[in-house]
Amino acid sequence: MRRLAALALAGLVLAPGAVRAADGPVLVPTRDVAVTYRMDAGGRTLEQRMRWSAAAKRMRVDPPSPGIFVLIDYVAHRMEVVHEPERSFVEMAAPATLPGMAGAATESQGGGYVRGGGDEVGGMACTNWTTHDAKGRATEICVTADGVLLRVRVEGRVLAEAARVEYRPQDPALFQLPQGYTRMTQPR
Repeated sequence: MRRLAALALAGLVLAPGAVRAADGPVLVPTRDVAVTYRMDAGGRTLEQRMRWSAAAKRMRVDPPSPGIFVLIDYVAHRMEVVHEPERSFVEMAAPATLPGMAGAATESQGGGYVRGGGDEVGGMACTNWTTHDAKGRATEICVTADGVLLRVRVEGRVLAEAARVEYRPQDPALFQLPQGYTRMTQPR
């Protein structure tokens, strides 16, 4: 689950609307999209799916761990981690550091983005942007003009890359808590 939080909340999928850092990339999808990312996990390849509803300003992340998904509501500033086998969920505040959240900075931890050259991931054009993560590590993201993150590299190592991008309307039900699930208390 830590890997899920790191991927979903550390910048792979960021926030609603056309949030742009000063002289930086559009950090969000501007329309409905589903992206399947491939990640290297110590020699194993894992897949994680992210879906975005532009109208609802909600994101759903389905990590490699079966039976778990995360819903992030950028209007309400809330996040739910849903555990399907237990028919339960944990609700918490969405991290205020996400661009697009009220009061969130639109710049990276390192103070901004440096534009690199154009690139292509899976046949889709993107622009490379270099910044620094919360640990001060050089991080390069490749983002489409309409805010879809296609690749993340940290210190030159690819952490995640889009394997499939599908622009299409997303079913609103995907972004709602399933009925009858029990709210659990947040672990400390």
